[in-house]
Amino acid sequence: MFLADINLGEALLLALEIFFFVIWIWILITILTDLFRDHQMSGWGKAAWVLFLVFVPFITALIYLIARGEGMRDRAIKAQTDAKQHMD
Repeated sequence: MFLADINLGEALLLALEIFFFVIWIWILITILTDLFRDHQMSGWGKAAWVLFLVFVPFITALIYLIARGEGMRDRAIKAQTDAKQHMD
């Protein structure tokens, strides 16, 4: 039986791996939504970012967060204020 072969340490490590995988997917989705929310970037620039995110995801995500993190924050704040004004 499979459950008999796993101990507590391996189960905790598996839970940690799943946690980090979910966070990684969340970061990629956040980067992609921010990328397509930016109206100042050209379509070719967006396509290049997506292409690099597909083929070199970890380094590209770090570069994106470092290089465009401040603009990412500003666009998120603007989207929140627009949504709040729409609801009011």
